Parts: sequence; structure tokens; C-alpha cells
Amino acid sequence: MEFMANMADFFPQYFLQTKQWADFWATANKPNHQYFYFENEYFEAYVYEYPWYFGEKFWYVPKGPATKKSFNKDNFKEFYNQILTAAKSQGITYIKWDFDESFTKSLEISSNPQLAKFILEIDENYETRLSSKTLQFLITSTLEIEKLTYDKNPENQYSPERLGTFFNQNLDFWAVTNKNTRRCTRKALQANWQISTEKTQENFEKFWTVYDETRKRQNFSTQSKDYTQQLFNQDFSRVIILSDENGPQSVWFGIASEKTITYIYGGNTTDSFGKFGQYLAHLAALQMILLEGRVFYDFGGYDITKGYGKFKENYKGTIREFLGPIDILLKPLKFNLISFIIRILKFIQRK
Repeated sequence: MEFMANMADFFPQYFLQTKQWADFWATANKPNHQYFYFENEYFEAYVYEYPWYFGEKFWYVPKGPATKKSFNKDNFKEFYNQILTAAKSQGITYIKWDFDESFTKSLEISSNPQLAKFILEIDENYETRLSSKTLQFLITSTLEIEKLTYDKNPENQYSPERLGTFFNQNLDFWAVTNKNTRRCTRKALQANWQISTEKTQENFEKFWTVYDETRKRQNFSTQSKDYTQQLFNQDFSRVIILSDENGPQSVWFGIASEKTITYIYGGNTTDSFGKFGQYLAHLAALQMILLEGRVFYDFGGYDITKGYGKFKENYKGTIREFLGPIDILLKPLKFNLISFIIRILKFIQRK
């Protein structure tokens, strides 16, 4: 049986599966991080190598593989074995794999148990198990915005006045969003914001000040300032800074890839929340995407149980789920022993 992969029906490959991201990741991390690229007639995938405990290593395939053309189960089995053979030769302990939604939709796989069954049918030589430990978010919300109307060469592209015109030109789009999202976006346009999208060191410092303050207030983990600076310096990163007379108040950080800009970091002061700055930042991001000739706005990680999940849901994008992760155990004895030791150490630390 051949599985159809009509790529026009699906979103572009995720930014984690691009060479520009793989090159950045390998440079920004320590020397014992590297990546490998695999392809055949039907598929392609970037695979990331991480150090593990006690000198062991594991590979990670995030949101892959990308599908090039219609395929059958044997086509994927060949690609799957190509990666596993290479991993064995490199002494890899296990492979963690979460799957591109286009791939699983082509197979009509809609749940992790179905995915686990499919992988078992592909290869019974290695123990596989569904993993509760994720390395990247597996649910996101994506807007398709190609039909929005905008001025390609406006003056003061990101002034509140220009963004207000952009908003009013697309009332049909906003009519689909949540009523509160529309109301808060209008209110944000009424504040006296200065908006900058320039990639300057001054703007990085403004971004980091607000973002780090948000991190401390909300108690979430993030990458180091040095790592974030390196990412900021890449041609494919984007920034939006909203300031008022008291300085930067709302910050937005994204990644540009094929047809898409993905929102990955953001932060707001309490003053920004009072003036709905976060809504204006996303309005500016929508215009940025169109001005660059892209058509998708990916909101990044999505979790409906958290406040930011409800905020993103209100834009009424397509909720996308990447199934997995599945751990493929190439050295099951070492994997199980090290996993047991890790659990014991964590238990002792909690005592």
C-alpha cells in the first residue's frame, strides 16, 4: 500500500529540520554536540547527537522525517534502518524520535499507541517504548495568513498607526479570533508605543532585560544569555521590542524558516500587561511575516492548561500535534541501567 503525501495539504517542515538551525545548534553548543543529515528518494531528516550520562550518547530526531513524495511502509523501513545502522556504528545508546505531523497524517496515524504499533511492525530487532521525557514541545498552533491584506512598502511599518491600518484592513480575519483578542488588540493600538524590529546590540539588551525579568517572575527555565545572544545574531532570528517613556515593556523573539515565522521567546512587564503590549507584538509579527513574503505564523509551544496556551488558542490557529517521542534502544542493558541510576539519584536529591 502506498501512502500519499500531498505536501500542499501540509505545513512546511519545522525549523528544527532545517540546515540553518542545525548549523546554529552545532556551533552554539559544546563540542560533543553534532548533527547528521540523512536522505533518500522519499525522506530526509536532521538528527542531533547529545551527550548522555557516563560517557554514553543519544540521537534525537525532532519532528521528522520530511516527506518528499508518496511512499509505502517498505520505503520508510529502509530510511529507518539507514538511521539505525549509522547510530549503531557511532556507538549511540538510544534514539529519541518525535514525528512530523505530515508523515503521521499520511499514514493515518493519530495517536501514540498507533505510532508505537507501526514502529514495531517496521522493526522488531530493537526494543522501542513511548517516552514521557520530551526535548521539544509537541503541540503548537499555526495561523495561515496568506490572504491578509497589507501594504508592501509602507512608511513607518511598525508604528501603531501603520499597524492600526493593517488591523482595519483585515477585519474578516479578526472576526474569526476570540472577542477578547480583538478587543485587547484594539486597546493596545491606542497606547503610545515605540516599536523596533532592528537587530542591534541595544535591542538585544532590551530584549534580555524584559525576558529575564519575566522568567524570574514566572519561574520558568530558559537558555543562557550567551546562547540567546548567539541566536539573536543569526540572520534567521527576528525581534520585536515595544517601549514607552519608561523603557522596554514587551518583547518578542522568533525564528524565520521556509514560509514560516515561529514565535519562541517572549516577555512582558506588568506595565505592558496593563496596556496589552503582548497583543500589539503579535500584530506586528503578523505584518512582519507578510512583508517578508511568508504565509504561516507558528505560535510555538502550546499547552491549554497554561495561561499562554489559552492566549494562543484565542487566535484560532490550527492545533498541530507531533506524535512521540519514541525511544529506540540500541543498547537496552546500558539504557535501563543508567535510567535506573538516574531515578535513584533524583529520589535521593528530593529527600
